[in-house]
Amino acid sequence: MVKVESGHWKDWEVSIQTLEGVSLPEHNIQHTPPTDTSPGIIKLFLECEHDKTFCIAVDRPKPAKFAAHIEIKIDGDKIHGMVLPKTDREAVRKYRLEEINGVVYRKSLKFQQMTLVENGPQAGGDGLGALATINVKVTAGDSSRTSRVSAPHHGHISKAPQGVLDERSKKGLVGSFVGGDILKVATKRHGSGTKFDKRNDVPQYIFDISYATRDLLRAQGIITEPRRSTTIADDSDDVKRSALKTSGSDSDEIVEVERPKRKSKMEKVKQKSSKRRKQDNTVIDMTGDDD
Repeated sequence: MVKVESGHWKDWEVSIQTLEGVSLPEHNIQHTPPTDTSPGIIKLFLECEHDKTFCIAVDRPKPAKFAAHIEIKIDGDKIHGMVLPKTDREAVRKYRLEEINGVVYRKSLKFQQMTLVENGPQAGGDGLGALATINVKVTAGDSSRTSRVSAPHHGHISKAPQGVLDERSKKGLVGSFVGGDILKVATKRHGSGTKFDKRNDVPQYIFDISYATRDLLRAQGIITEPRRSTTIADDSDDVKRSALKTSGSDSDEIVEVERPKRKSKMEKVKQKSSKRRKQDNTVIDMTGDDD
């Protein structure tokens, strides 16, 4: 969960969460404060897992000084936005609208693995430059209810997700995309009757999020994990081997495995001497080595 630390937007937060409300891990957060002519920008890398559903949450302190219009883009494509009135503290987007064979559906937001093919679309090409990104822009303003009601409509309908990429793009930070499952058929609704007036005295804020799996973030050097080196003493032949990574782990952490140390020569002599004392009750002086 990334938070604005100062200015008009102090303590406002944007996070990518599981449906249970757990924020996904964030890395390399960079903050550029706003100026009189440019918005504030927060950039970060997000650690995602394939086949995991998520939501986008905007949270702010209470009482609020202004309402906010929230514009969201996923993989460069705009999805249905939100207005957060002064009376509410949080706005959450759990779905987007997509048209399939002439029918508009609500679809969940789910991280999925990109399919790499020969001679496919290139990352950075037309419409693909924003793959593996989630962009949230908040604009301050004043919201109010109006009597004006628009004709029934679905809201903003997104394009179909781009889940296929040229295999030559696999070296970049693009191995995932946001797909989703059909939740239900979307029904047309009348406009909410909410009027939003932008405030020019408050700069906008943009949360620019690049997402990838932990393995890909580590391969790109975004996540760095120090390795712990250790050896295993083999009790039979004194062969020293590197410790093995635990099976099924997605971490490069080296696991220390302890084995009984080889007995020293003196310990073996003492053990033999103990056996002799039991056999013939003869006392053996072990102090001669100190002379």
